[in-house]
Amino acid sequence: MPQFSHNFSKYIYLPSGGLSYPPDAWLKPLTSELIYLYYDNFANTNFEYMLQILQEFTKLPIDIAELYTPDFYYLWYIIKSQEMINKSYEYKELNCSKCKTENKVLIDFTQFKIRMNNTNINMLKVVIDEYTFTIRLRKVKDNLRFPYQTLSNNNSINQFQQYCLQQVVNVKTDLYGEVERIYFNSIINSLSLQQILDLYNNIVEYNKIFGIYDNLEFICKKCGEINIYSLFNDLSNSNITMIMGSSDFDKKEHYKSLLSLLQMKLFSIENLMSVQYKNFGNFSDAMNEIELIPNGPMM
Repeated sequence: MPQFSHNFSKYIYLPSGGLSYPPDAWLKPLTSELIYLYYDNFANTNFEYMLQILQEFTKLPIDIAELYTPDFYYLWYIIKSQEMINKSYEYKELNCSKCKTENKVLIDFTQFKIRMNNTNINMLKVVIDEYTFTIRLRKVKDNLRFPYQTLSNNNSINQFQQYCLQQVVNVKTDLYGEVERIYFNSIINSLSLQQILDLYNNIVEYNKIFGIYDNLEFICKKCGEINIYSLFNDLSNSNITMIMGSSDFDKKEHYKSLLSLLQMKLFSIENLMSVQYKNFGNFSDAMNEIELIPNGPMM
């Protein structure tokens, strides 16, 4: 079997523009491993799945856990654009925020605008009544930890509270001045629902000062409600109940195609032996259904 070298890479200038780390990243050529990672990924959330792809195909100036999420999503957008080289769009099923009807929405990747950082400020101050919160930009490690920090209590209010708490680096009160970090959680929990939503919305907008402007607008086919949807939403992408994946039928068909390639000497048996245990049932079903070539070559 011929072996190919993929030592060349594409230069990527990160939208953060050197705010806290060098802005230089490199994208490796996308290979068939991308298919493996889609059908045989080892992720608990959509965000973890994206992380696996970026770890495989990018070279970064820092540990990926310290990368700002706008830079992370920008790299993911670049990979999606490369993956969809023959088309610039895909369809996504989105629920209406009012009537919950499922709508098939066209996502055109050529329409997204990129904002490069033009400031040296990497902190935000948000005033909520007597409290002044100092907020840092969101990082990859925040989204990785978030679903496990909310696992025991994943109601919507607690999710908003924990999301905000991850980025709070300082709290001051009008009466007592600077607050010790051990009290941050109590202060966040003491806020009313409207107050925590105000803080959350400020943080979400702050996390978009650079990167992809990803807000999509669609009109519900049933009730006519105008919906605004963020393609790269930290809460939904970090939710364990929103795991990206494919059906058992899709996985089985994937393994059937690999077995066919194996018989044509276009694939190695060592690759097939790396199938994850959790997907071995799909692999076994594919083995039972594929039409094997008598005395076919095995590598």
